[in-house]
Amino acid sequence: MSKRSWFPPRRLCLVLVPILVMAGACGSPRLPPLPEQKARIMNEDIRPRVLTMQAFLETWGPAGYEHRERTQFYPVKNGNWVPQFRVPLGEAPPEWQTAVVSEEGLFWGYPDRGELLGFIEHRLVYREKLSADEVHAIGAAWKRDRLFRTTLEKAVRGGRQPIPDGTVESGP
Repeated sequence: MSKRSWFPPRRLCLVLVPILVMAGACGSPRLPPLPEQKARIMNEDIRPRVLTMQAFLETWGPAGYEHRERTQFYPVKNGNWVPQFRVPLGEAPPEWQTAVVSEEGLFWGYPDRGELLGFIEHRLVYREKLSADEVHAIGAAWKRDRLFRTTLEKAVRGGRQPIPDGTVESGP
């Protein structure tokens, strides 16, 4: 084995440290403290990835509609990640950045405020201002979706709880 083929730990550190620092800088922004998040919501300074579900819950109260599903999100230039169900079939959202993120999303509809919010891992990633009628229509579609799910979909989406032996417990 020649000396050149051996990669000393010092060189490894010199290569890996800058890469890890850059990767950390590209990740999600740090969350401000909860009181600051609530103040931002009250001041209508609502931006993706720096506000949590808890801040909205404590500021606006419970949503009129709630829906959870695994979906594709389309990141757009303004920082929003538009969920697939808000994009017409065969089209792309305006200013789409050509990336797709597939995650479990939790969506809240506030008809009284005309707001549709989407969260991934408790962070806001999507916000859309709509009329109360539009939020009610989306909530009705979610209700229909829950009503007509198959048994397998209910088990996968949380309608039933798995038992440790691999079977599925009957849900409500």
